[in-house]
Amino acid sequence: MIEHKIGLTKEGVRTGNGLITELENIEGKMDKMNEKIDAIKDTQKKIDAEYATLDKSVQELSGLITDIKNELKDNISFRSFSKMKNTILAIAAIIVAITTIINFIKPFLAH
Repeated sequence: MIEHKIGLTKEGVRTGNGLITELENIEGKMDKMNEKIDAIKDTQKKIDAEYATLDKSVQELSGLITDIKNELKDNISFRSFSKMKNTILAIAAIIVAITTIINFIKPFLAH
């Protein structure tokens, strides 16, 4: 009876269906679980390394976006200046045209 529960015969030969066999099965399952845990840890290390790389890339892109934003602000003010310059030149051209017309008509009115 005890031999059956332990999994050994009186001669010490294993029967394959007792506590010893169950403990070996449990040990085998625990070894497989430890292998899976090690694989998960390796995967986690790879993920952490990839995350660090991505985080660095995101920070670089954020800096580039900030630089581009600042460049665009400068360009917008340059565009505003350019439009103002064109408006001033147009007003000056109108004044010159009016002055030219007045100077052309003035001798005829003087007589």
